[in-house]
Amino acid sequence: MEDIQKQEFTSSFDLFVRKERMTVVAGDGAANKILLSNNRRMFEVVPRYLAFLTRSIGDRTDIDENTILDLFVVDQEWALVKNYKAHYGNILELEDVPCPNKDCRKTSDHIKNLDELEVIQLPEELRDSEDPTITVRLPRSGIMATVGLLTGHQEKLLLSQRAAGKFDPNQSDFQCLRELNGTKEFFYEDVVSLPLLDHKVIRKTRKKLICGYNTVIDLECPYCGHLWVINFLSSRDFLLPAG
Repeated sequence: MEDIQKQEFTSSFDLFVRKERMTVVAGDGAANKILLSNNRRMFEVVPRYLAFLTRSIGDRTDIDENTILDLFVVDQEWALVKNYKAHYGNILELEDVPCPNKDCRKTSDHIKNLDELEVIQLPEELRDSEDPTITVRLPRSGIMATVGLLTGHQEKLLLSQRAAGKFDPNQSDFQCLRELNGTKEFFYEDVVSLPLLDHKVIRKTRKKLICGYNTVIDLECPYCGHLWVINFLSSRDFLLPAG
């Protein structure tokens, strides 16, 4: 059998927040093998998968899983969509999606054009920052709190706790805080002790930092007309098309 000649290609793009140039290379079946690692959840293997396909980020060429986890979550998601488009094109095919309507439950296929995804911008005053944060005075305690974007390490921790049935909104608030009461040296217990209204303000401030691709898409069942939404990043058809 003749040797199969790989067509070498690269795709480069700027990360959404940090603006660094990222270059991904042509993948092969070895990349899919990473996604199917035994006893590993998708959020655990995706950083390794993306690292495997990445040639460089800025001046760095020694890319590993930790390099990807060091990125903000929004930049990871931006890179995943760009990587999909580089390998598969702009059309996302979702196959055999079950209708969540209990009176229907039929499966159907859906097609989405990734070029039409909404891109959510940061507030104008933060768009030039490579580490955008918002500082607010918490209404009950009166102390100042600085809220920032989550990194992949922080998201992995939160998803691991959720997967273990131990979701804790206090931990989410703790992870997003950069400073509390004028110091970066604070503890989880300090966040837990904040009044409920303060926690509400922290969560509302986090929402102001939502940006990048809106990966939540609308689906409609062709049989019963039921409408629902999914985050396609968690879809097998996004990470492993037709798999």
